[in-house]
Amino acid sequence: MTQTLSLFERTLNLFTRVRAGEGRTVAVFALYAGLIIISYYIFKTLREPLVIASASADAKAYSTALAALVLLLFMPVYSSLFRAVSREKLVMILALAFAAMGLVFAACYQVGMNIGYAYYVWVSIYGVVMVAQFWVFANGSFNVKSGKRLFPVILMGASVGGLVGAQIASWVLSYSGVFSGLLVASLVIASTAALPYFARNSVPEESRCIDCHLYQPKASGLLGGISVVFNSKLLLLIAGYALILNIINSSGEYIFAQALLDHVDSPAASG
Repeated sequence: MTQTLSLFERTLNLFTRVRAGEGRTVAVFALYAGLIIISYYIFKTLREPLVIASASADAKAYSTALAALVLLLFMPVYSSLFRAVSREKLVMILALAFAAMGLVFAACYQVGMNIGYAYYVWVSIYGVVMVAQFWVFANGSFNVKSGKRLFPVILMGASVGGLVGAQIASWVLSYSGVFSGLLVASLVIASTAALPYFARNSVPEESRCIDCHLYQPKASGLLGGISVVFNSKLLLLIAGYALILNIINSSGEYIFAQALLDHVDSPAASG
């Protein structure tokens, strides 16, 4: 018997082709993506006053390089976890670990410790790991055809999360302060720990990736991923583009941070 589309699914059909039963799937994955982006935008908004108050513009620029180095060291650990546990459990472990670290930063800030530099590096890592892990999980949940149809509308949920997260961060900084912001963001990411199970189970049978769970990446050394990039012209071009983009972004952030520090230290600002 042919299933009828819900009102939500008919609305989604204005943007892409959605089958009966996929509306709930889109809603859960969009909520999941949105909560990750909300927490990231809160963390990211809080890091600027913290790092500028406790470090120089040069230190802020160096922290970006340090975050890249920590990510490079983290990848073998992540690869081992990826092979050892299920995708749902891996996502839950990462969510709870980052939530716990957010609470640790909140406690350190509350007792007066200088967390600016370490927090800046941590947020940079958080933004890469959690967003990338979400798309790895989503990619393993849908078959190719379903992913091409549904990923754009799921991405809309992430975009809404960015708008909501920035607004929440603005409210928290205006009315409560950094400590409350760290608590809110940590609780938001902790609330996503169980969502992978609901998300994976909500995918209709005909939309699922049947054999994705059978894929296991080969164990590689610390530079295994780098060798893959150097052996592919396409990946080299993407890496070059990312490098140029990050140089531009880092330079802009350095100029902005230095200008802000110069303004704060100026006689007009202090008077």
